[in-house]
Amino acid sequence: MKAKILFILFFVFWCSWAYPATVTLYHRSDSHTINGLNKFKLLETNSSSGNNTTIREVTGEIFIDPPVDFTCTYKILSVDLRHADSSETNIASGNLASTSRNSESSGIQSAVWNCPETSMSPTDALKITIGLNWEVNGSTGSDSDIWISEQLGWSKLANTDWTFYRYTYMDFTHMPDPIEWIFYGTVYLAFGNDTYETKITGIQYELPAGGYATIF
Repeated sequence: MKAKILFILFFVFWCSWAYPATVTLYHRSDSHTINGLNKFKLLETNSSSGNNTTIREVTGEIFIDPPVDFTCTYKILSVDLRHADSSETNIASGNLASTSRNSESSGIQSAVWNCPETSMSPTDALKITIGLNWEVNGSTGSDSDIWISEQLGWSKLANTDWTFYRYTYMDFTHMPDPIEWIFYGTVYLAFGNDTYETKITGIQYELPAGGYATIF
């Protein structure tokens, strides 16, 4: 009987260590300081108060005719590991998991990015930078914001697809004066509660060997 119990405990422990766990991380509206960086929280639970930190008012553009091209691209600029000594290791950067709007609309948009297998130290935190790029008839602008997790205690990120869900918004109008048209537009990313549920799903990780021992 004792041998059977030991075998069951060993089997459960081995399965826990050998197969990655999956987690969802939420872009919260509150902030903390992790590994020397004070930014918005990226945690397994969402906050209750929404935010639109990346509101960008695009105003005062003057055109002879009404603008016919207003677009905004929402994307992941970089995925990084932030280490305990405040240094960083870039996992990927560029135009990752992008979505766009070119009409008056709002709501959740999603896009997928494939995370490569990446070794970690238990004191590492995950840092995500989201960017906005907009264009109005050739006039461009951009901005970004950063979220950082807690020290995760993980040993590895698995090679899996992450799905980025983002609540995005676009609104605009153009008003005539006696000679010209003046354009007014707003774009932003909203996050931080159940209505603006900006999050990342499908994140798989492994703990260091023995990391699940506390379940016994």
